[in-house]
Amino acid sequence: MPLKRNTINLGKDLFRSCSGLLSRPLWHLLSHFRGSGTVLCYHRVFPHEDDRFLSTADFSIEPCFFEQHLAYLCSRHNVISMDTLVAALKGEETFPPDAIALTFDDGYSDFKDYALPLLEKYSVPATVYVCSDFLSGRGRLWWHDLDDIVGVGGPIIFSWEGQEYNFNSTGDANRSLVYQQLRSLFIQTDTSLYENLIQTLFNSVGISSELRGSVKMMNWKDIKKLDENSLVTIGAHTQTHSVLSSLNEKRVGEEILNSRLLLEKALNRSVIHFAYPFGTEVEAGKREYTIARNCGLSSAVTLIKKHIFPKQIDLYAIPRFHVPRRASSVNRLRGMISGLELKSLQQFQ
Repeated sequence: MPLKRNTINLGKDLFRSCSGLLSRPLWHLLSHFRGSGTVLCYHRVFPHEDDRFLSTADFSIEPCFFEQHLAYLCSRHNVISMDTLVAALKGEETFPPDAIALTFDDGYSDFKDYALPLLEKYSVPATVYVCSDFLSGRGRLWWHDLDDIVGVGGPIIFSWEGQEYNFNSTGDANRSLVYQQLRSLFIQTDTSLYENLIQTLFNSVGISSELRGSVKMMNWKDIKKLDENSLVTIGAHTQTHSVLSSLNEKRVGEEILNSRLLLEKALNRSVIHFAYPFGTEVEAGKREYTIARNCGLSSAVTLIKKHIFPKQIDLYAIPRFHVPRRASSVNRLRGMISGLELKSLQQFQ
């Protein structure tokens, strides 16, 4: 199985590496694959100075690469806001050719320090989806806590809800696997139990939970300042960054609506765009789409990898492509946007 998995991953990497090069001369022939546009999802933009094991590093790119992305996008695409995208999907505006919309999830503090100056340099609009608990200094960034726990290396042995777990995180390959297994455990756990679970994991590796807090999020003051910038649109991203599919219908509605209302109160204006945490079909489906619609929003974005085909798009299930660290090069970005990479990788599913 490991050999088969490694072979498949190698094949995927080869297709990803080649798709950008192949798409360049074929660009105008690929409109069938890429539709009318693409929504890109970033999380963090900051200099990578930490050599520790970090599974979450794939959710960030360095400023120099982000600037290359912006330069390329501005030269070949129409970069539009979510407001313009939604208006075009509703038929209220003409859909600009080769449209791209940029979004950022969670509300990391490095957005204002590194991403925003570059967005301003190239006059590129972006939507920032934020969790209200994070803005208040609450919430649990457990995916970053897992980096500290798994990065210790060695055995991780603990009991949780009547089940015994025994992981070995020695070596980067094992750490990556263990990280994904622990991530799955959190995805399946109720948000109210996150604090207990993370404390259990810290205890299992013999380190203090006081290590937490190295990753900074924006606060309410930051968001109010950002909202004054004409290039930035603030959107909601729930209160606690919960896996919505794991909650009952009432709690899903509270997570979505309350996050929106808190932002509207702070910004003194309507907040009409929303992003589902994690965002795949596993974490948000038809039930969540309906609830988002009933909360009075104009749009909601997923992390389902698809391009924009206006006649096929549900405004409450708009697809997005996450831009990982391994796709930092413009060549890889071009392949992602072209649709050729996605079409090619389907052969390996």
